[in-house]
Amino acid sequence: MKRASVKSGFRIDYIGIGLISLGLGSMQIILDKGQRDDWLSSDFIRVFSVLMLIGIIAGIFWELRQEHPVIDLRMLKNRNFAIATTAMFFPRIRDVCQHGADSAISAANDGLHR
Repeated sequence: MKRASVKSGFRIDYIGIGLISLGLGSMQIILDKGQRDDWLSSDFIRVFSVLMLIGIIAGIFWELRQEHPVIDLRMLKNRNFAIATTAMFFPRIRDVCQHGADSAISAANDGLHR
């Protein structure tokens, strides 16, 4: 493989990195502060939810149009890779939801015992 360097025209996809960072950073803030701020009843969480959606959706469309993307989503055209990626993703979402439900039940029980 040919080594890319700054002098030979190596370019960084700043827009792609920025959009992905906006989406994932907003998601992290939502997950960190959501329960404390009562999820979507908070204007703060709603704003970051919109930013997350904009960042992730715009990032996906941007990366699909680039010749050399930061994240090559075209790999998901391979059925086996797409199935394996999905199989790894959904159990993590379930774990996050289960942890949130356990925390809510624990908080409700603490309130009942006071």
